[in-house]
Amino acid sequence: MADTTGRWHNGSPWADTSAADYLARKGVPDSVRHEFMAWWAISGSADPARVNPLDPLYFASHHDGTLDGMMAVLTHTIEGGVGRLTQRAIEASRAEMRLGNAVAEVADRGDHVALRLASGQGITARHVIVAVAVNAVATIRFDPPLRPAQERLTQDRHQGRAIKMLLRVSGVAPGVLVTGEAEGLRWMFSERQLGDGTTAITAFGLYDEVRDTSFAAMTRAVRRFFPEATLLSHDWHDWVRDPFSSGTWVSHGLGQRPLFSATEWAAIGRVHFATSDIAPRESGWFEGAVIAGEAAADAILSFDGAAGPDHR
Repeated sequence: MADTTGRWHNGSPWADTSAADYLARKGVPDSVRHEFMAWWAISGSADPARVNPLDPLYFASHHDGTLDGMMAVLTHTIEGGVGRLTQRAIEASRAEMRLGNAVAEVADRGDHVALRLASGQGITARHVIVAVAVNAVATIRFDPPLRPAQERLTQDRHQGRAIKMLLRVSGVAPGVLVTGEAEGLRWMFSERQLGDGTTAITAFGLYDEVRDTSFAAMTRAVRRFFPEATLLSHDWHDWVRDPFSSGTWVSHGLGQRPLFSATEWAAIGRVHFATSDIAPRESGWFEGAVIAGEAAADAILSFDGAAGPDHR
């Protein structure tokens, strides 16, 4: 699996098998199933009966073949944070950024694209790159309409339904990883020390298993994972109910893989699509977003180049 380019793999004997069936066929003991599910919360991130098991296996193959080898990948980050990186990119491009006014309609008029925003305002452009999570594409009307496979995927949606909880605690040193089960959470890592001397813990679980996100519930969870800790505060964002995400990182449902193909998400006239969800490689990761974005930019440059210098 380490030699393959995609996050999901054509020809794999497990591609059409659910993670739940995979574990059953392997006959693993409960201890192994619990450990698998802890790492599943940050990789497969969906109902194990509806998604194949390839995500955690693929990540394990990139290091030493173990699930906790995934931590070697997670040590890499962007210096200064993603916000700083995107701000620098916007400043360098001299692009105008408009917030709080969602795109409601994208219409290809042949020689330009017309956008209608939620406020009713209109914008025209030579091209449009739709860098929207697959599960949120349905919030936009397209003219001409999307391809049938695109329409199906935007209605069915990918299966990513995880919860990421941020916990600020005292009494725990950074660098400790614990797997288990408490209040629906399955994985906690004391990630770093904060400026006030407290420790930031990142926790993951499956969205539908975390029934209570109150301070009391998270206190019980922290005590189960880190008995020596005291929870001071916690926070999270409901990406599943957020209409501009409608899910967490991408997770293919059984039978959905062809709907994510590059052919299905190729440009429709002057309307291009670029998101990590549909990237041909490293889907679901920052790298996938870069790959998809560069492909869309190259397509626009090729389109305008073929049309002549007046269209650049």
